[in-house]
Amino acid sequence: AWQRARELIQEGKIGRPVTWNLSSVGLRNDYYRGANNWMWDFEKGGGMIMDGSIHHFDLIQWICGKPVEMFARSSRICEEVTAPTEAAAYVRFESGDHLNYAVAWQSHDFGPGGATMTAIGSKGTITMVDDWTCLLNAVGGKERFQVNANTLIPAGLGGVWPFYQQLLAIHNGDVPRHPALVTGEKALASLWMAENVVAAGPHMRRFTFPIVPGEPTPTQLP
Repeated sequence: AWQRARELIQEGKIGRPVTWNLSSVGLRNDYYRGANNWMWDFEKGGGMIMDGSIHHFDLIQWICGKPVEMFARSSRICEEVTAPTEAAAYVRFESGDHLNYAVAWQSHDFGPGGATMTAIGSKGTITMVDDWTCLLNAVGGKERFQVNANTLIPAGLGGVWPFYQQLLAIHNGDVPRHPALVTGEKALASLWMAENVVAAGPHMRRFTFPIVPGEPTPTQLP
């Protein structure tokens, strides 16, 4: 579905620049709360941003190009928790596209958590339902794109299929058959976004990419 969304945006179906709205919430119950839980322990899992949001950063950057500028802040529900449990950021990409990012894994006492993501352009919107489904609502019409993972070859793997393909390409070194869709350079840019959202702290800070030698980072805004 992400590949289809990328095609639709590059074809100009919803117009450019595109603004991505990403929000994610999680459960505020005893399973997630506390310094001993790996998701809220920076040393054990990196927290919700390093372990979770970075995947969304990867995908958005794959579509929009490198980040140029970011304003970010993050906070923790209590001092015992070492990884951020709430964060917000605005990111500008070299393509002129934007990301509005807001996460709070401390907001729901009951009910399921999850993420919502929508790309908004001057001609329409694309909503990512999940990794296999996206919805286009544009001036030229509507489209629902959905893939059944179990129909992909080899069949029956479901959501594990992309990981199987990735490991197969690495194991075989078969670049012509399994070309790399993303470079290591892009991965470093996504890591830069995640690390700086974590490092920003409770006061909004500005970051620029690539980092200019001698430029203080992060720069706290007045």
